[in-house]
Parts: sequence; structure tokens; C-alpha cells
Amino acid sequence: MKKLFANVWTKRVFSLVSGAYAFVVCYLCYCSLFYDIHIESRFSLTMLITAFSLLTLMVMIYTRKQLLTKLASIIILPAMLPVILLFFGEWGMI
Repeated sequence: MKKLFANVWTKRVFSLVSGAYAFVVCYLCYCSLFYDIHIESRFSLTMLITAFSLLTLMVMIYTRKQLLTKLASIIILPAMLPVILLFFGEWGMI
């Protein structure tokens, strides 16, 4: 198992998760700018986003030296700004 995680191709494949997470954050940014989002179940949404974010955080720490992960981390920062500004007070979305 240790040999598998030391392989550079494993890290490159796992870095695709970082790219997918950046896409999801950009889509959330797009939806927050152009649509009015209503949350039906705050608790379940918060738990889903927390679990997904923690899993992606572990993958991004594991693949921190890959190019796609570096680009995704740069893209995520400005993409989260409209989400934070427009949903201030909606802590489940942030």
C-alpha cells in the first residue's frame, strides 16, 4: 500500500479530485451570482459539504506538489469570494 501512494502517477490521478473540487466551487460561485439558492435542509447540506471538503482537503494535502492541485488552489480563492459575500449569514452555504 505504501508503494502505491508513493507512485507519482497515483498522485497525478488523485490531483484530478482537486480539479473537480475547483470546478464545483466555481459552479457554486456561478449559482450564487445568477440564481437565488434556497436551502431545504441546512443540517444535511452542511454535513455533506463538510465531508466533501474534508475529503478533498486530505487529497489536496497529499497532492500538494502537483500542478493541477496548485492551479486549483489558486482558482478556489477568488471563486469563494462571491459565495462568502452573497451568503453572509447563511453559514451552511459558506
